[in-house]
Amino acid sequence: MLNLLREAACLKKVLLGCICLLLTGCVYLIEMHLPSAPSEVSWKKEDATQSEVVSALIDCGKLTQQHEQLMRGSTSFELDDFNSICMLRKGFKFVPKADGYANWCLMNHFSDSIACKSMDSDFVLPPEQ
Repeated sequence: MLNLLREAACLKKVLLGCICLLLTGCVYLIEMHLPSAPSEVSWKKEDATQSEVVSALIDCGKLTQQHEQLMRGSTSFELDDFNSICMLRKGFKFVPKADGYANWCLMNHFSDSIACKSMDSDFVLPPEQ
């Protein structure tokens, strides 16, 4: 009888794990049909106009291009992180889910990015080099 109870408890844990996994996957599937947000709506700063966001993105893009020339062989993910660090240092906050767009941080290839990690309360910007 005791073995039967242990097996039932184990089965319950497995079942709950499967349900959680299924629900997480369903959230991603629901978001899958939505387009990715353009950069200018993925970054916000209090009292910043849309043109100020675009200007900061352009400035950070220029720095990213300079970095790319210095660091040949950088991946696009590393360059995205470099750009995100620049925006964060300018005081902007990343918006992973803009209205009408997919949540960037639910996408596997982007979930470990600096932008998504910046949403964590214990996130610390890497030191300037």
